[in-house]
Amino acid sequence: TLLLLLATAIAFAPSIAGSFHLDDYSLLGDPAFTSFGGWAELLHPARVRPFTNLTLWANYQLQQDSAWSYHLVNVLLHLCAVWLASEAFQKLLPPMASWAALIVFALHPLQTEPVAYVFARSTLLCGFFAWSAIAAWLRERRWLAVFLTAAALLSKEEAVALPLFFALF
Repeated sequence: TLLLLLATAIAFAPSIAGSFHLDDYSLLGDPAFTSFGGWAELLHPARVRPFTNLTLWANYQLQQDSAWSYHLVNVLLHLCAVWLASEAFQKLLPPMASWAALIVFALHPLQTEPVAYVFARSTLLCGFFAWSAIAAWLRERRWLAVFLTAAALLSKEEAVALPLFFALF
């Protein structure tokens, strides 16, 4: 797992030197993200993905418009998700299938968009919390899994399928 994490870090490290792209610039022009008190507006029900928005707000408060810091957080989130997925795959799949699934999850080119595109952090957060919820569920820590599922839902709406996974499991 450590070698795969290292390979993943090497594969995605160049994105840390990347710039902002497309919707990323909208963060810099939105006072809710750029003002110190803007976090309260990010929790308004009209705004979607409040947890994702709060992490982007915190990123701005710490490093302003330094794109590298946003990209670094995204790479670290992906590495954490890979680590959590490793634990889940090892419990759910035979060894060879587990490694194959983990390698695809960690290094597939489709992962480039959420890691390299700041505004796609919602995908990374959702994945991180979803894998955390699955790991908690597998350890039979059901209430923690419920809490982590809620965090995934507050990161991105696609996590709505997670309770179905638990029900089928």
